[in-house]
Amino acid sequence: MRRKPVVAKIIDSFFGTGGSYKSTRRFATGLAERGYSIIVMTSRTKGHEKIKLPRNLKIVYFHGIPFPQTNKNIKIVIPDIYKIAKCFIKERVDIVHVCEPTPLGWCAIAAARITGIPVVASNHFQPEHILPGIKKFNKDVTKRTLNRYAASLYNNCDYVIAPSRYSESYLRSIGVHAPIAVISNGVQADFFKPLRKQAISDALKNKRIVLSVSRLNSDKRIDLIVKSMVHVVKEVPNAHLVVVGAGFEEDSLRKLVRDTGVQDSVTFSGFVEESEKPRYYSASDVFVSACDCELEGMSILEAMACGSPIIVSDAKTSAASQFIENNGFTFRSGNEKDLAKNIVRVLSSKNIRRMRTASVLEARRYSFKDSVDKLEAVYATVLESAGSNPTR
Repeated sequence: MRRKPVVAKIIDSFFGTGGSYKSTRRFATGLAERGYSIIVMTSRTKGHEKIKLPRNLKIVYFHGIPFPQTNKNIKIVIPDIYKIAKCFIKERVDIVHVCEPTPLGWCAIAAARITGIPVVASNHFQPEHILPGIKKFNKDVTKRTLNRYAASLYNNCDYVIAPSRYSESYLRSIGVHAPIAVISNGVQADFFKPLRKQAISDALKNKRIVLSVSRLNSDKRIDLIVKSMVHVVKEVPNAHLVVVGAGFEEDSLRKLVRDTGVQDSVTFSGFVEESEKPRYYSASDVFVSACDCELEGMSILEAMACGSPIIVSDAKTSAASQFIENNGFTFRSGNEKDLAKNIVRVLSSKNIRRMRTASVLEARRYSFKDSVDKLEAVYATVLESAGSNPTR
């Protein structure tokens, strides 16, 4: 009797904050709900016990150390190839799915080759994610090195998942020749949907909400949004930026708010539970992502699904502009005045209802259910090529 495959998900911080970890949790849960047995190899992090997991999703923990310049929930695993291989054999793993190009991912690939298991990898990485934090090394050399490293890992896999056409073109440009499937991270439209608009708090009643939801890391360019508010409030005095998220740059961003004199027009909401995010998205008048390196942009998709108009960077190193379809605007990468002009453009628009509707319609093209369907099809292809046939 045929059974659903056993899939080993390899990721250093399964319970971490950030798009790659959130995406991995969603897909692992989605597959488990379809009857797959999921084995997650990861590090132990504080607060993981709060996350509810399906019964057929098992966690195998490895020792991890905190990643520099992140909160302690982002760790790098110290891998043990023998432990990994023994786990693959014990759990009768059919497919290894590497979710990050880290030493743990490399060891999982090596263990999979030893045990004869096919490997799929997801691309959630590009050098621009970490280049802003590099001070001591030449950035061009670092970028080339990281690209070679990533290409080498992906070329040792049987299939690679790219979350967007931009991600696919990036992978090809750095020399990845393995088969690539474009599968969006997707958005769960039954959860992220427009709600009756309510003020985020009493203090923000009658405010025009400019919303940002992301890690507070340098690559997300929250500083640019803060600087843009200096110009926005001159045109729309009741405009108010709400920053949702946490990260090591929070202190410097709060100082920037004070230094630029927009204390009365910016609120830091900190970490917000997933269950509360639809309320924040639905309360916003415009959602802004100033990041120049989105391989897709999960928070942008979520905001769209909740009916928020969007403004995103036009950077060539970002996929975010793919979402603009009569529902918002792009701004010139790194240009705070152009960002401010477009925020004012949305807040002053008489077509904001049409933009909200356009966002919801565009988000429907990125159904999470369809993404899981496509991932299942990739798994089937890989198993067929490997001559594997999961049986009881």
